[in-house]
Amino acid sequence: MALAQVLEEIQSSSRAQVRKLEEEAREARAKAVAQAQAAVEEYRKKALEKATRDIVRIQAQEAASTELELKREELQMERELLDRVLKHAEERLMSLPRERNEAILKGLLSHYGREGTQVLTTPKDELYVKMASGLHHAGKLNGLGGLVIMNADGTVRMDLAYETLMRDLAEKKLKEIHGRLLGGAQ
Repeated sequence: MALAQVLEEIQSSSRAQVRKLEEEAREARAKAVAQAQAAVEEYRKKALEKATRDIVRIQAQEAASTELELKREELQMERELLDRVLKHAEERLMSLPRERNEAILKGLLSHYGREGTQVLTTPKDELYVKMASGLHHAGKLNGLGGLVIMNADGTVRMDLAYETLMRDLAEKKLKEIHGRLLGGAQ
């Protein structure tokens, strides 16, 4: 019987080792599954964070693009309005009453006309400017009216033609509008 006992002990020891190996295998499997689940959860978390950042970035880009497009449209409307105002001003200048035109010319002459200067005028204003200022008439000015005043040798010119004054004002206003719309300094 001693052999049966030895055989029984070997079998018992083998079963114990098998149970131990199975338990270790279950623990290793559980640990591997837990690690895999943790890795999957970490990957899912990082992917969700990245997707959220991408969504926020895309929304911000779309909002900025929409805002810029709205500003462009508003600037275009302002330009169109300014063009209409300029066109209307030109029409009004064409039919400006003589007294009002002469008052404007007188103001320009008093502010800019000096002895020794020359002046260009439109043909319709030539007689008035000669009588009101005594400046040398240097030639004809095409356009709606106003003056071009020059020094005696004609090297320095001050363009006070109505069209030039309106264009300068329009450019200034467009710069102000552009600065306002795009957030820049005026």
